Amino acid sequence: MPRSKTPTFLFVPGGWHLPDYYSPIIESLADSGYDSETVTLNINADPPLEDLEPEVDSVLSKLRPLLKAGKEVIVVSHSYGGIPTTEAVGRLMEEQSSRADEGKVARLVYITAFVPAKGDSMLSMIGDFDEALDASLIDFDVSTDVKEKWTWRFLTQLR
Repeated sequence: MPRSKTPTFLFVPGGWHLPDYYSPIIESLADSGYDSETVTLNINADPPLEDLEPEVDSVLSKLRPLLKAGKEVIVVSHSYGGIPTTEAVGRLMEEQSSRADEGKVARLVYITAFVPAKGDSMLSMIGDFDEALDASLIDFDVSTDVKEKWTWRFLTQLR
């Protein structure tokens, strides 16, 4: 299948964020003729995840079908989402030959995200993060109404 000329966006949210966090930008992109998809991460799993594999699998489960469909994909990762994104795309690079019948990852966009080097973990990049998370850590450059909407959603995920 020939590659699509219009890229598809794949959004990977940060920790404790839901995919609908990207709804406003996805709507704007759709209005401009771009397709978008989101990944749901398992960071809030109960019991907690023991390793990164479920997160990497979540990214790959969305990314592989797009590539097989001949899409050029722009992967946009926020915060913690940069870790499974980096691992997933790295694996694809190792697996994938440069065949013209498949799509490709056209760009990686990291928005205040972790970009691990080989062997890095979240702990090795930030140290012991034993600080309580609260609304004071969310510093959006948006109106108060929008900040309250997303702060509530963010904090709900922490419970």
